[in-house]
Amino acid sequence: MRWDGISEFVYVAEYESFTRAAKELGISTAQVSRQISALEKRLNIKLLYRTTRKAELS
Repeated sequence: MRWDGISEFVYVAEYESFTRAAKELGISTAQVSRQISALEKRLNIKLLYRTTRKAELS
C-alpha cells in the first residue's frame, strides 16, 4: 500500500483547513487536495467532509 497523502490528511484533520495544512507543509493547497483525493480513491472511502469554510473528519 502506498502512503502518499497521509501527512497531508493528518495536517488537514488537525487544522480543519486545506490552506493552513498547505502552509504548514510548504506546498500548494491544490497539491494537498490532490494528495487527499488520491488517498481517498485508493482507500475507497471519504475521509473528509469539505465545506467552503473548513474540512472535518467524516
